[in-house]
Amino acid sequence: MKKLSERLLECLSINLGLSPNYLKEALGELHQDLMINHYPPCPDPSVAIGANKHTDLGGVTCLWQLHHVVGLQVLKDGEWYPVTPAPGAYIINVADMVELASNGIYKSIQHRAVVNPTKRRISIAAF
Repeated sequence: MKKLSERLLECLSINLGLSPNYLKEALGELHQDLMINHYPPCPDPSVAIGANKHTDLGGVTCLWQLHHVVGLQVLKDGEWYPVTPAPGAYIINVADMVELASNGIYKSIQHRAVVNPTKRRISIAAF
């Protein structure tokens, strides 16, 4: 996933009209953490939360969701919207440092994870 993150930073830099290495150099050496999350089913999702609302700190986050169970939500205009995982695709979040380095052109979005009443959800995040 590190190569994917580096390529994404190159593409974002080029889209800003800057050198392909701009964001990579602005952020410094790319170190990635890998987090595996398991969200068991909860018959009453109103009493449990998978992960509280937050933004990600680094450059970009690459999220892989197993079983294609909806659970990730993004906040837009004060409302939470579900992110439906596409089979075989990553979900990419721009993180705080890219928002800062791009002077706000790219936005780090607030998101959270909610539990499903009948299905477990497993996600793997590299950030």
